[in-house]
Amino acid sequence: MATVVIAPPKAATLPYGNNNLPWIVTYEYAIRLIKEGKAYCDTSSQEQMRAERMDGITSQCCDLSVEENLRRFKEMKNATEFGQTCCLRAKI
Repeated sequence: MATVVIAPPKAATLPYGNNNLPWIVTYEYAIRLIKEGKAYCDTSSQEQMRAERMDGITSQCCDLSVEENLRRFKEMKNATEFGQTCCLRAKI
């Protein structure tokens, strides 16, 4: 799985979660990826994501429904307390 960074409009700098260049997508494209089942919103901690990635383990959030992922992504967009615990990840 890859971590995805949603580019803010006219961003001066973009955050990087690791040393690899992240995918940078628009909000609309992120919605499309979720609807196509190619991305999901993960609430795992950074340490857990790293361990799962290294061990080849699929996140427990990977199989959530499209509707639940869209709900979580809306929470991310609105920067709610819950939304700030989420990370959009691509299924690649």
